[in-house]
Amino acid sequence: MTDPFVIKNAKDIAMPWTHWFLYGPSGSGKTTAASTFPNPLFLVPAAEGSELTLAGLDVPYIKIGRDAANGVVKPREHMMSVLKFLGEQHDKMRQCLAKGDEAGAIEAFPWETIVCESMTHYCSMLQDDIGNNGAIKMDQQRWGLMADHLRMLHARLRTFECHVVFTALAKVEGEGNAVEGAADISGKMARLMPSACDAIGFCEVVESTSARQPPTYRVHFRQHRVYPARTRFRGMPAVIENFNFAEVQQYTMPSTKA
Repeated sequence: MTDPFVIKNAKDIAMPWTHWFLYGPSGSGKTTAASTFPNPLFLVPAAEGSELTLAGLDVPYIKIGRDAANGVVKPREHMMSVLKFLGEQHDKMRQCLAKGDEAGAIEAFPWETIVCESMTHYCSMLQDDIGNNGAIKMDQQRWGLMADHLRMLHARLRTFECHVVFTALAKVEGEGNAVEGAADISGKMARLMPSACDAIGFCEVVESTSARQPPTYRVHFRQHRVYPARTRFRGMPAVIENFNFAEVQQYTMPSTKA
């Protein structure tokens, strides 16, 4: 009889694939920070020119919501087809590795990072799709469809052997002493999606007082004003200026993960 489960030891985890959630105001360096992760593939929603945030970066991307001829397609269906493609390529990579074909594995799945660029814009596209561009009221059932899709997206990406980075704009909710910051994502997923990641970073830009000096981009990994931020990595600095993954990867190793 086959055992229904296998007990493993966490100390045997060798490759620290990590999940990150970076959010903040427009222009706060989220995309630039995400681009420092190794061999990224960006999934960019075709809403409000989101792909323009990649201008100047040497990174591959897939525009979610547009087909090869730049025709409009439903974002949920398109994302599902993209995830299917990535899954098939990932399976090919595993098959090549099993045969010792490292070159074939890299060719099949060359990405070490998947970046979901601007979940804020992607959620807007989902809401337009599910609500037929405002013709249908977003009731509890339709919000549930949206949440289910986002949970599926997060769960599917977790099956891939790569880093995953989500980005989003920030928003402030409440009044007076009840003001709270959060990711600008509709519904309860504004908190559920970040909470499932290894690190939540709030991004901000600090302009220099001198015209000759460039601005400083900061990523906070501890609560910053009303904006939640945290990390499961021991030793991770509370704030990092001009974030570069290569410089912080040391904190993500298994022995430093809480």
